[in-house]
Amino acid sequence: MQMIKHFANLWYTLFFSQCPMYQQLYEIVKGLHEHSPNARTQLGRKVKASMLWFILLQARRFAQGKMEGNDGCLGKFANLRNLIRAKNCGTLDHSEVPSELATTATPAPKSLEKRKPGVATEGNYTDSPPKKTKAGTGRVVEPFNQEIKTLLKQPP
Repeated sequence: MQMIKHFANLWYTLFFSQCPMYQQLYEIVKGLHEHSPNARTQLGRKVKASMLWFILLQARRFAQGKMEGNDGCLGKFANLRNLIRAKNCGTLDHSEVPSELATTATPAPKSLEKRKPGVATEGNYTDSPPKKTKAGTGRVVEPFNQEIKTLLKQPP
């Protein structure tokens, strides 16, 4: 649900509240919010993947300029909205959802495992050293270039 909320916020940011795609996403978020937390956690991975797939297909339709008026939604997407409103989205399934979305995550390759900062890795890249935070504020303090630091310390 968090991913759908962020996606809806993106649509609102880009196109404001009058955007038909945003309005449809808002309906979905509102409908999912009405489900109990227990019901949301019981949704299976395949159901969640189907939801995201339908949203992707509808967003693609919007980007093509085919989403106009009340008939602008795909039947799959309208069915998704209706099932969520009816609190019956546990039965949601679609055969065209890529299997990669519905399966469990694969382990990360060894090249992406945690490395020591500043140590050269494949492709001659190095990780940046961890950033310091200012005590008590949580703000990240960027390290200064020594020349800029001395320039800023000079009197005006």
